[in-house]
Amino acid sequence: MSASVKYRLDIADNDIETAKALLKTGRYLYVGFMCHQAIEKSLKAVIARACAEGEIPPKIHNLTRLASIDIEPVLLDTTQDKSGFVKHVFKTGQIIYQA
Repeated sequence: MSASVKYRLDIADNDIETAKALLKTGRYLYVGFMCHQAIEKSLKAVIARACAEGEIPPKIHNLTRLASIDIEPVLLDTTQDKSGFVKHVFKTGQIIYQA
């Protein structure tokens, strides 16, 4: 896994943990914001994995646009994705976080 991908996934994990903490305090608006951040960083990690060396994912925050980016090469290489998460997300459009 490249440093760029790992960095984005680490931050996404941190965003999910923050959302869980905020949920316990009833700060629902911020829970939604942190979940959006986690999804955005996860999508950008998948995109970064498909990027050529030196390229970066687009600097956009629109989840629909990020999810619609053609990353077919990444879907064909499942050696780093033992859970099938990438295929599940992009075939069904459902992002499910399992704690």
